[in-house]
Amino acid sequence: MPYVLRDSKGQITRASARPIMGGQSVPYNAPELVAFLKARHQDPKEIEDAFLELRQTDTDMSRAIEDVVMALLRRHVLQLNDLPKPVQDRIALRVRLRVFIQSAYDQASRAVLYAQDQHPTPSDSTADIPLKGHAASELFINQPASSDPTFDEQGQMA
Repeated sequence: MPYVLRDSKGQITRASARPIMGGQSVPYNAPELVAFLKARHQDPKEIEDAFLELRQTDTDMSRAIEDVVMALLRRHVLQLNDLPKPVQDRIALRVRLRVFIQSAYDQASRAVLYAQDQHPTPSDSTADIPLKGHAASELFINQPASSDPTFDEQGQMA
């Protein structure tokens, strides 16, 4: 959200992407801001496109920061209790959600491996992989949930 300063007549005299002392926020497409920019040979459409790109990359950036925080926690460079409580809660929730998602994938994969182990067919794309005595078979088929292997974000067994 851009910020603007106004003169005594209410006309915009300055615009900024960051908060400015005495400024007020306005929508990036506010007609008066668009006019201010155009009068100064700036293309509001390019600025709007940049704002949209920032919004679209917010999710990727959020995930990148989360990965950095998790790496710092795993290496004991940072302790979870060093972070503010709301951040701790958000990280804990995201970890629980990722564990839930991975567990669902693991359970679905176990079902596929179990079915292939019981009824392999030549048309299966994995039919050439021997499942009897295979590490995947031993790890996944008919194992209680408590003995499930854990995986990191890249899907490698932890």
